Amino acid sequence: MGFVLNQVNDGPIVLSQINSGRSSGLNESDNFWVVYIQVAYQPDGLEDSDPDTEDSTGGYTPPYINGKTDDVTSSADVTRGADGSLLFIETVRDRVRYPPVSIIDTIAAPHEVGHQFGLKR
Repeated sequence: MGFVLNQVNDGPIVLSQINSGRSSGLNESDNFWVVYIQVAYQPDGLEDSDPDTEDSTGGYTPPYINGKTDDVTSSADVTRGADGSLLFIETVRDRVRYPPVSIIDTIAAPHEVGHQFGLKR
């Protein structure tokens, strides 16, 4: 897997990047959940916090075809989750310097795992 300076937020491209390192997906079952996080450098040039006044994102999790939801009232409402997430180490490093997002290094990975379970926020 080669180095990518700025990872574009394009579902098929992100999924290809994730799948290039994901090897435990076949072990997943109802009784054994697998989450996959791959550390990437930074997102595309419009979201990489360069310069510091620019917007940034701490990670990408491409949604499964059914999308994401926060309105689950029964097990039938739970959407299929994503196959994995990218976590942007350089953007997270940039953001920890600025409150109120200075805790991003502690919440970025669990936040992206939530998206893998189909949650929006």
